[in-house]
Amino acid sequence: MWLRRSAVTDELDRHQLPGIWQCFLRGLATDLSNPKTILFFGSIFAVALHRDTPRWVKAAIWSEIVLISVLWRLALCRIFSMPALRNLYARYALMIECFFGALLILLGWRMASGVGRSVPNR
Repeated sequence: MWLRRSAVTDELDRHQLPGIWQCFLRGLATDLSNPKTILFFGSIFAVALHRDTPRWVKAAIWSEIVLISVLWRLALCRIFSMPALRNLYARYALMIECFFGALLILLGWRMASGVGRSVPNR
C-alpha cells in the first residue's frame, strides 16, 4: 500500500494536473467550436427573435441560454463524478446510444416528411 501511494505521488509530481481554469478554458473552447452548438442556438434565435425584438428580451434569452447550459454541464459533471452512476452508464451505454440514435432518426424522418407543407407567414 505504501509503495503504491509513493508511486502515485511520484507520478503526480512528474505530471502536473491541469488547474481549474485550464480545464474550464479547454471545455469552453471545445464547446464553442462545436458546430452543432452554433447551429442549435442559431436556429433558436432565427425562430424566436425578430428585428423589432427589444434588446432586453434578447439579453434575457441569452442569459437564460447561458444559465441553462451551465446548469446542464454542472449536472453532468456531478452525475458522472459518482462512480456508481458512471459504472451504470458504462454498462448500458450502447443501449442508451442506440435508443437516442433511433429517436433522432425518427425525429429527422418526421421533419423530412413535412418539407412540402406550407409554412405560415409571420
